[in-house]
Formats: sequence, C-alpha cells, structure tokens
Amino acid sequence: MNNSPLTASELAPETRPLDLRATRTVQSGAEQPDTEQSAAPQAAAPQKIRYHQVDALRGLAVAGIIFANLPAILNIFSAEVASDQRLQAITEYLVSNKFYSIFGFLFGVSMALYLGTLKGDGRAKTWQVVRRMVILYAFGFLHSYGYGSDVLRSYAAVGLVLPLAVFIPKPWDRALPIAGALLMLVHPPMGFMVIGFWLTRNGIFQSLLANTERLTYALVASIAAIVPISAGYVYVTSSLETASESEQGLLLTAMMPLSVLSVIVLVIAYSALVLRATRNADAWVTRVLAPYGRMALTNYISQTVLTIVVGHALGVYGARDWSLALGLCVSIIAVQMVFSYFWMRTFRYGPLEWVWRAGTRLELPPPHAKVVSAPGRPSLSIR
Repeated sequence: MNNSPLTASELAPETRPLDLRATRTVQSGAEQPDTEQSAAPQAAAPQKIRYHQVDALRGLAVAGIIFANLPAILNIFSAEVASDQRLQAITEYLVSNKFYSIFGFLFGVSMALYLGTLKGDGRAKTWQVVRRMVILYAFGFLHSYGYGSDVLRSYAAVGLVLPLAVFIPKPWDRALPIAGALLMLVHPPMGFMVIGFWLTRNGIFQSLLANTERLTYALVASIAAIVPISAGYVYVTSSLETASESEQGLLLTAMMPLSVLSVIVLVIAYSALVLRATRNADAWVTRVLAPYGRMALTNYISQTVLTIVVGHALGVYGARDWSLALGLCVSIIAVQMVFSYFWMRTFRYGPLEWVWRAGTRLELPPPHAKVVSAPGRPSLSIR
C-alpha cells in the first residue's frame, strides 16, 4: 500500500475510479477524468474522494469494534462489582451497534467505489465481485471459530446483492435510502451500508468530505441531539427495575426507538468528528488512524485472536473484571496501531488485504509501497 498522495500518472489503471453516475465523476487525488468520462455531462464540479479520511474513519470503526465484541470474546457478559457494572453499561451504550454501523456504512461507500474501478465485460466484472465476496465470507467463517459470530459473512451476503442497485433507474434510486432507513430498525449496520452505497453512488458523500462547514454542523447537531436521547434511554432502563409488568411493556416499546436514534446520532457524531479532524492528511490523528484503517481486515481478525490468547494467558477470560478487560483491549489497539503504521510505510497492503486482493484479481499484487510518506493512496481493505 502506498502511503502518500499520488499523481494521475502514478495510479495503476485498476485503481482509477470510473463514473458511478452519468452526472458525477469520482476522482482520487490529483487525477483527472478519462476522456470518456470528461465527455459525459456533469451537473456539478467533480468531487474528490479523500481516501485518508475514509481510511481514518475505518480505523476508528475497527478500534471500536473490539469493545463491542469484548463480552463474547472474553466471556464477560456481566461484570462482578457495581463500579464495573456501570462502566460496562456505559461502554455498551457508546459502542453497541455504533462502530459496526460505521463499518457497514464504509463498506457501502467502498462497494460503490469498487464497482467504479472494475474493467472488462459484464461477465468478468460479475465474477470479480463474486470472488471478492466469497473470499470475504471465508474470512468471516474462519473468524467465527474463535469468536462464535462474525459480521463479515453478512457483509459478504449483502455485497453480492448490492451491486444490482446500479441497474435501478435514477427516479427509483431514491428508494434506496428509504430502504436503508427501514433496515436500520432491524439491523443498523446493514441499513447504514445501503445508505453509504447510495450517498457515494450519487456523489453526496464526496461533497460532504469536501465541506468542513457541513461536517461541523453535523457534529454540533448530533452532540446536541444525543443529550435528550441518552437521558430518555437512562430513564427507561433505570425504570425497568421497579416497573410493573404492564409498565415494562410500555418501557420496552419506548426503548426501541431510543436505541435506534442513539445509534444514528452517535454514528453521525463519531463520523463527523473524525472526518473533521482528518481534513489534513498530515495531521497526527490521520497518521494514527489511517494506516490502522487500511489494514482493517487484518486488524479486525487479529484483534480477536490476540484478545483470546492474551486474555487466557493473563487470566482475564471469564474473570468478570471489566476494567481489566478494557485495559487489555486498549493495549491491543495501541500495539496494532504501531504495527500498522510501520507496516504501511513499507507495504502496499496489509497481510490479509493482500490475500483478499490476490484472490479477487487472480493475480499477485505488488507488495511494497512505492513511496514512504504520509497516507493518501486509495485502498480497498474492507471496502
């Protein structure tokens, strides 16, 4: 994986994004549209995909997922002492479905971008997508042996169907975000995936990345909204303990919309904060999160392996010590971030990302980066 912004001449042909819509051109870095693309009518100025921002947001998502998986990985579903129980409740509220939803959103974003990079006839493109999703499913299947559950298989299944959305006529295209919103009620990460695909396909996400003012508005609005939502959620959960059976039914009914709203608002807050903070590719936040996000598949699977191995070795597994478990997770994330930073200074892809790309393209990708510098080159890890 290259770690610095590249010019058009340095980009490999397979990484040059193609038009996803007739009226929108997606660009990478300083790259200009191809002749065919520039001939297409455009309703607005082309927008750039700021890959370092996308990679940084993916890095945050992977870092947060370990805390969401912590109870199942370390068999700590209920903390022992009261202080740990409160800490566990706060952690679960802040991470449950939030970082998986960011992960899902970015998977939809990357699927839209990936479909724009495919070359060849329809049959060749179809088989490339199929191979890509089958390999992702295989990673998820193997990962489930250590964790007992895995979201990659769900992503792979949806990834086989989502490309069909490119054949939806534009007037009916607006049904996709509605479908995504409804899907959020059942499975928030999948709902965010559909919305991420639609926003990127229509160039809206690209425009948002380039608009600092809108990111700031989104951040302020989401922070303001989470206060009453959180207060309502705390009131409902605390009232369940003393409520009668009939009252419990009403409280549980009220909890569902509050839970969904908390996911939506916190996802917006987390995303806006990171995208706003990583506008500069040389910012320290970008340098920490972007390499971690470009190795998302490797880090996602290895964090489970490390947590299980180290957790057993240190006696954390099943110990019901939430504070100690959180400390273990933070330590693993720190080690992975350092490893990712130095790995991406030398290599073009993470270890599992390299395998995934090789199986998808049926060719061996070049392992080494051309330039050792700041993050900036597009990657397709968990995209």
